[in-house]
Amino acid sequence: MLSLFTDIFRELVYRPQLNILYLLYQLTGREIGISIILLAVIVNLIIWPLFAKNYINSQKSRILRPQIQAIQAKYKDKPQEMLKKMGEFNKKHKINNSLSFLVLLVQLFFISGLYWLIRDVVEGSSLDGLYSFIFDTDVAVFRNPEENLKAFGFIEIGANGTDYIFLPIYSALMTSLYGLYTFKWAPKPELPEFLKPKKKVKKNKDGEEEAPALDPEAMQKSLEFQSIYIMPIFLFIIQINLQAGLNVYFATTATLSFLRQFTVSQFYSSHIENLIQDIIDSDPTNKKKKGKRDIVGESIGSDEPVPTKVVKTSIKEALEEKKL
Repeated sequence: MLSLFTDIFRELVYRPQLNILYLLYQLTGREIGISIILLAVIVNLIIWPLFAKNYINSQKSRILRPQIQAIQAKYKDKPQEMLKKMGEFNKKHKINNSLSFLVLLVQLFFISGLYWLIRDVVEGSSLDGLYSFIFDTDVAVFRNPEENLKAFGFIEIGANGTDYIFLPIYSALMTSLYGLYTFKWAPKPELPEFLKPKKKVKKNKDGEEEAPALDPEAMQKSLEFQSIYIMPIFLFIIQINLQAGLNVYFATTATLSFLRQFTVSQFYSSHIENLIQDIIDSDPTNKKKKGKRDIVGESIGSDEPVPTKVVKTSIKEALEEKKL
């Protein structure tokens, strides 16, 4: 079983990255540092569509949070029924909670292969595994046996992370900056008032407001703290024990992750109508019926649906009024 897993890992993870890295190494005039950076760029371009979908997913969940909380409160004593209703809600609005895990899995897919690849490049002067139909050889030669492979002419990729401490520090700072931007600085599109559901306060027998089944605010604060402080420290500790070549990759990935988050969030900030309309269109009832309905198909004033065209016009009008 272990042998089978090793073979699958080599063919699906290790060899493709070896060939890409070696191709970049040849195209850049045998500059391993630039080759690693370009490999990181390629990886991020591959997962860009997944990341964009995951961003929309998170924004839908944020804007639809009142409806999610209502379901959780209604079925808090019936966990099985809650899971069923949440599944139906997510399906209707095309919310996929597994996208974050998928993005992480894809990233780990590349990082794991690169870890073993960098290690092998450092420890051996030649590696088997090239596609001979591309290179006319199946052996990749990155350096002469007697020389140390250097990135940018001064970073020995086989050295310990502590020898080039600025790389782990930079990665930690960029990771923290990513968290700060995501939770504090990034624009957060809001629904127009006429589309927001009416807040219903549920009280107990003593007339006191009941706490929601889950406290999203506390969860948000916890996630924010972990992203801004805990994760950067955790990654710093890991990276000072890794080889410098891997830290070049992590520093590049941290930078690209921040730029990717900034680009996507700014795009939807300037195209807020697209995000709102996407949420509205995610409810099939808005396409099949005519009348005044909110984004989850629940009545907000009358039991009759409203035409999609009217909703679109109202959105534009509301946004124009907001600008004025």
